[in-house]
Amino acid sequence: MKFSITILFLLLSVPQIYAQSDERDYNEELRYQNKAINALKTEISQLRLKIKTAESRERSATTRISSLDEEISLTAKLIQSLKNEEEKFSSLLERGIKILNSEIEKIDKVLPGDVAFKLYETYGFPIDLTEDILKSKSLKFDRERFGTLMRESVELARKNWKGSGDKSVEGKWFKIREELEATEFLGYELDKAEGVILKIFKDSNFVNEANEGDEVQIITSQTPFYAESGGQVGDQGFMKNSDCEIKINDTQKKMGDLFIHYGKVIKGK
Repeated sequence: MKFSITILFLLLSVPQIYAQSDERDYNEELRYQNKAINALKTEISQLRLKIKTAESRERSATTRISSLDEEISLTAKLIQSLKNEEEKFSSLLERGIKILNSEIEKIDKVLPGDVAFKLYETYGFPIDLTEDILKSKSLKFDRERFGTLMRESVELARKNWKGSGDKSVEGKWFKIREELEATEFLGYELDKAEGVILKIFKDSNFVNEANEGDEVQIITSQTPFYAESGGQVGDQGFMKNSDCEIKINDTQKKMGDLFIHYGKVIKGK
């Protein structure tokens, strides 16, 4: 009887041992799977982050490329415009020099102020270039007569403006010219130069500063920008310092010798 009980006990005990072992194996497998799943989730999360970073860099690169393409296109247009203006200016100089040389043959030492004024006012031939050519030949021009004609021209323009009843802001330049000296033109020797901003005109008023996006008209102490004259359009380019950049779209001359730079603040103020 004892033998049978012992055998029965052993037979009943064995399955219990296997059940506990299977449960431990299952739990271990479950822990392993959970660990693998967590590792996979972490890897997927890191992969998603890398994808977002790559996409962000791609968008940034695309933006830079687009901006660069636009800049290249604008630069190409500017270069072509400059080439066209160079051809026009060369023609202007050739014509002016031809007229000046013809007049020089008629004088002894002094070129009449009327001739210098006509070259300047009618043909857009710069007075400083006339003076340089005359100096190279040990000649000079009647500066006093030229100054008189310039003042008469300004006064006539003033009267015509007042008589027209035009209330536009163009009248501002008469007053400003009385305050400021003539703009020194450096364009024959330089295509880049430093200067001091003397006046900023914005929204029908003279102001002390302008901000990004503002359309402005600027007067400087000196400039390499050629102003519209004698059939040649005004120069385009950029003005900049460490805090600000202005794109100049046109340059015009008011009151005979006041250079006005028309542009837009594209960076800073």
